[in-house]
Amino acid sequence: MRALTLPWIAALILSLTMPAISSRILPRNLVCANDGKTKAGTHFHRRDLQPLSPSPLQARVGAIPVKIPCIWCAAASATYLKINYFNGGEPGNGVSPIVIKMLSDALDQIEKHVAQNGDGIIPMGAYDYQARGFSWYSVNANNHQLTWGVVGAAVDALITFMLNYSSYGMAQFSIFDGENHVGTGTLGPSQG
Repeated sequence: MRALTLPWIAALILSLTMPAISSRILPRNLVCANDGKTKAGTHFHRRDLQPLSPSPLQARVGAIPVKIPCIWCAAASATYLKINYFNGGEPGNGVSPIVIKMLSDALDQIEKHVAQNGDGIIPMGAYDYQARGFSWYSVNANNHQLTWGVVGAAVDALITFMLNYSSYGMAQFSIFDGENHVGTGTLGPSQG
């Protein structure tokens, strides 16, 4: 009889201690790298940002090193990117104005769609925008669906990420809407 109850007692003790053990090794809350204090997935306000330089007209000298992976939050939204890969270059490398213009054109297209049709689910679960030799491709993930508004916020977040770090190039990222992982995406050379 004692042999049968010992495994049950051990299992009970183990199950009672597991939440305490696992809670210590869980990652901390993700924080937006934009300001270093806002919890990722909550509504991020651009006005919370500190000025990047003493004068808004004073340009930065040199690029700031990019730490990857990076959590970057979209302004006025609960959308954020987890940038898993980024291969950027210095300003003036020829890529910077092209990639920013391409992303701005994609954002304009998305905002025009939302203004005319309202927000809604992205058809076929993927948004592919190719122009100027680059391609933005995002697709549904984790049994969730991307919306026009979330993809627009994600494009805007990547633009502000590049402008903040003065580094422009290829990226691979996960898209989150609040706490939900809703998509994955890439920015790279267009295939066509």
